Amino acid sequence: MALRSLTGEALPEVETDLFEDISPESMLLAQQVVDLFGNLPKEQA
Repeated sequence: MALRSLTGEALPEVETDLFEDISPESMLLAQQVVDLFGNLPKEQA
């Protein structure tokens, strides 16, 4: 994630249904980490 924030490399395509069982709290924490970088797309969370 840190390297992608420097290189601008995109994540490979993934099935979004793989993340259905992740709790809202975990998703919020992941978004907060992505927000710390400031230049990553929301999909990184």
